[in-house]
Amino acid sequence: MKFLSPLFTIAIAAICFCGSSLSQSAAVPAPTVKVAAVLKCTDQGKTECLQIPNLEFFQSHYLRIFNRQGRLMFSSNQYQGQWPNEHMTENKYFYMLQLEDKRISGWIEIERCLPMDSSNGKPY
Repeated sequence: MKFLSPLFTIAIAAICFCGSSLSQSAAVPAPTVKVAAVLKCTDQGKTECLQIPNLEFFQSHYLRIFNRQGRLMFSSNQYQGQWPNEHMTENKYFYMLQLEDKRISGWIEIERCLPMDSSNGKPY
């Protein structure tokens, strides 16, 4: 399924036992894509993975994340949650998400993760 505009078409067809058929199509808004503004620490002391709801509805997408100096920190064609925890530390990052013919951009803030005590699983 490919979305080229804010609307896409769903076609429904039915065939009766009597041999006649019925078909109907309707324009439906494309799913909304929203990137999280803040990533928090998990119980394991790592940054949670960046989740982008409804991204799977777009056949083609390209995600790029830059640090505040403009250095490319991460890029992915067809992002599926492969978040680079080891390279992304507490800071603000700029993202650009290309969805076929639409671009979404903004800031992601990563909260500080405290080192975890391996004996009890709590922050030091």
